[in-house]
Amino acid sequence: MNKRLVILVVMVLLFTLFGLGKSNLFGPKIDAPVFVKSLIYSEDMDIDLNYIAPRRFNKSVEKVQIPNAPKGIDCVVYGEEKEAEGKYTVSTVNIGVNCDYWNEETGIGNDLELNRVLVTWNDGSQTTEDIGRITIVGGNRNKQGNNYMDITEHGDTRKATYTLTKDTEITGLKFPYPDELLNIISNITINDRPLEDVSIERPIKLKKNETCIVEYQVNDENKFQFGNIHVTGSLLGKSNKSGESIANFVLLKRFGSDESARGYFNKK
Repeated sequence: MNKRLVILVVMVLLFTLFGLGKSNLFGPKIDAPVFVKSLIYSEDMDIDLNYIAPRRFNKSVEKVQIPNAPKGIDCVVYGEEKEAEGKYTVSTVNIGVNCDYWNEETGIGNDLELNRVLVTWNDGSQTTEDIGRITIVGGNRNKQGNNYMDITEHGDTRKATYTLTKDTEITGLKFPYPDELLNIISNITINDRPLEDVSIERPIKLKKNETCIVEYQVNDENKFQFGNIHVTGSLLGKSNKSGESIANFVLLKRFGSDESARGYFNKK
């Protein structure tokens, strides 16, 4: 066999093997869309749903419905954005939850919990999708603490800071989904004191204009089923012998910017 032909055949084989290895390396093969699970606790009624599909997937989301939704509540699809990522197409579907009886005092009334949605695709087909744990908070839960802490990031360290508007005794933190969040958040401190050492009996006493700093580590290398996180928690304290929410903080991770499709699959 011609020497050049042999070299050409070997190169083709090597490229083929490399391509197959690269395909397996950069994520598993999927034949249908996989919706990214979200962990959300917020009053915001606009939600981004993400799904990962095969690269050549050509459907788009036409309609989203909430099975067994309370009367007067439905969804509207604002739009969808698609982006190629390696062997996948990653889509972001912008939806809004409508409530016929929403108002500023009561919000949507009771909390609305979303775990599954019925998706109608643009070809008329329908699928039921698991979207994680999403809670739209009913009413204004944070009337005493409408202020938000400033969040900064440095590597895997997060800092939330707030300047006190009056003399206050800081008594701890409150956030939903603690079992889930404590899988990826650790070493929580308030003004350098471990969270477990802060309580009503052992508060951190701060004067007006002093700064409260909540610091914690994020370890997202472990198995974790949620690709999106938007959870609102509260810094707790008391002044004039009454307990209250001093300020809100948001635990946030955005799929697509903070995590890739391959990274999401690697944690499943």
